[in-house]
Amino acid sequence: MKCPICETQCKDTSRLCQTCGWEFKRYISDISPAEQEIFNQQLLIFQRNQKKMSQLQNENRKLKLRLKKLIQNPSIIPQKLKHPPSTDSKEFPNLKRDQFETQQEFETRIQNSGTFQVGTARFKEPYDINTGIFPIEIEWKKWTKEHFDIQFSASWIVAQRYTAKSLYETSSTWPVKGNCSLLEKKVVMDLQLQTLKQAFPIQMEWIINNDWIEPITKMEFIFVKGGNFEMGDQFGDGYSDEQPVHRVTLDDFLIGKYPVTQGQWVRVMGKNPANFHKGNNYPVECVSWDDTQTFISKLIKMTPGISLRLPTEAEWEYAARSGGKKEKYAGGNEIDKLAWFDKNSDKTTHPVGQKKANGLGLYDMCGNVWEWCEDLHNDNAYQNHASHDPVCTDNSSGLRVLRGGSWCGYAGYCRAAYRSRGAPDNRLDYAGFRLVFSPRSVSGQMKAK
Repeated sequence: MKCPICETQCKDTSRLCQTCGWEFKRYISDISPAEQEIFNQQLLIFQRNQKKMSQLQNENRKLKLRLKKLIQNPSIIPQKLKHPPSTDSKEFPNLKRDQFETQQEFETRIQNSGTFQVGTARFKEPYDINTGIFPIEIEWKKWTKEHFDIQFSASWIVAQRYTAKSLYETSSTWPVKGNCSLLEKKVVMDLQLQTLKQAFPIQMEWIINNDWIEPITKMEFIFVKGGNFEMGDQFGDGYSDEQPVHRVTLDDFLIGKYPVTQGQWVRVMGKNPANFHKGNNYPVECVSWDDTQTFISKLIKMTPGISLRLPTEAEWEYAARSGGKKEKYAGGNEIDKLAWFDKNSDKTTHPVGQKKANGLGLYDMCGNVWEWCEDLHNDNAYQNHASHDPVCTDNSSGLRVLRGGSWCGYAGYCRAAYRSRGAPDNRLDYAGFRLVFSPRSVSGQMKAK
């Protein structure tokens, strides 16, 4: 009989295969489900090893033929092989999973790859005595550029003044070392500037100057150029908490093109909380402000090195009004073309992106679902707003801000200046959210492409 594992021909009376030790079963009843599973696993391993062995044998055969030709005719040796190869490439691990590697083998190999030099840092000036920030400029090795998506506008270390002075005077450049690891099955690299006595974690700032797609959920973000605008009710039909109209300055930021959808929520959280359970492209609702924070935390862990949050009230209104223009609704004054509200929604939510976009290319900022903001709600917030990137942190009410109106709200609630509120643990079938990706400083982690 033939062994099912190694295909060795054995005697019919044999109990064990002489080659691989497989125990033959005489009757179907002899084979338990557990034994069958072991057999399946052994068979897969054997087939994988056989394939790998065959590949190695073919490569060995080709190398022998190549070596034979080189010995017979040394003149055909390529010029680049006549010089000793650089040992630089031997330092770096292969970040791609080999076709013969199991996931566990791949993860173990990456974890054991060790620390290696991925670039060189050159100190820059000025040194900030108040924060200890010492700016650096990094020259990346070719391997690093090929394996990681490097999009940073500034890099620095934090060091005490005497330490920084000593480092600068000792040498103007120092090696940048990297250590690969796996986070949520993605290869990331922790970066450090390595000196003679200690290593300093490298801090980086992301470049944000164009649109971006979040890799896990495929959430689209639109770049919003910061600037000045008059925040509050400019049409005279608002409420007292929309006054006074005041001038606000905002930095650049990226904001979601659409509200977060049910499909994107499930991709991160696993379950769909929505009342209108109609499809992946519908906005997620029945999520509280607290739920949004859980979602954000999980998504950040899945995509290390990014900074996601809810928009502030000021950012939301500025983006809704197409960059701070004098617009009653998000994109103009004709609400029926811009929003799903009580007069046209048929008492339900609708897929995102069906109404007209505003001047920045943002959809559903008015109507469909209310959107949670970062701010705590206060009726007098506008009287106390900072002039630059304001956010209300007065927790006397304990409520959070909602903006934009919804499928069941009046047209007046969809005004870009209208402010609503809700308890942070409320789950409402007319409340959802969208996210902001802001250029806050983040730790130096680079994600493999």
